[in-house]
Amino acid sequence: MYFKNNTHTTIMSKFIILAIMLVSIFSFAGCGSSSSNKSQETQLETPVPVSKVSSSGSVEKVASGNVKIKNIRKVKFNTKHKSIVKYEKKNKDTENENYNVASDNSGYSYLSYTFNKEKAPTFYGVKVVPTDVNAILQYTFKDDKLKETLIQYGNISKDAYTTIVNNIKSTYKNPTYTSELSNGQVENWWKTKDVTLRAVYQQTGVSVFITQN
Repeated sequence: MYFKNNTHTTIMSKFIILAIMLVSIFSFAGCGSSSSNKSQETQLETPVPVSKVSSSGSVEKVASGNVKIKNIRKVKFNTKHKSIVKYEKKNKDTENENYNVASDNSGYSYLSYTFNKEKAPTFYGVKVVPTDVNAILQYTFKDDKLKETLIQYGNISKDAYTTIVNNIKSTYKNPTYTSELSNGQVENWWKTKDVTLRAVYQQTGVSVFITQN
């Protein structure tokens, strides 16, 4: 009887040892796989360095002659946001008014609109894409005085961006600064003593900034 029990115990011990070995092997393999996956994730998350492919002019360069850059909307710099709200209510191409004051006590505030899908506006010869969530009109204020107007067209082609640039050129001549980055981003600037106009192309869309210097 003792012999049978001892035999049973020995067999069970072998099974337990074998099970422990198998668990250890699979655990080690799992760790290796997890480590490999983490390594691959790290490689995928590593940002690709962006470099400047070409540039001409200077961000400090000012256009020669008596060039005056106008705002894309019929509003003047230093206008208070309530006046612009009244102005935009008369327009039929914007909607969903949203006004936010920066929480960092910097004095900046932002008035933004989306575009009416049925009456989408055209700026510099190219219509915005009202169905794109990134297509907006935004006014930036400093101490409640207008400092910048931003138009985000949404996702439009590079050819459309070229049309925008050419139409701006027809009014303000050649840009004072241009640059192209390795990620495909292109910028064209027109700068005067008082105002800077920047047209920026990215794969996600096109933006035009009209900023008081």
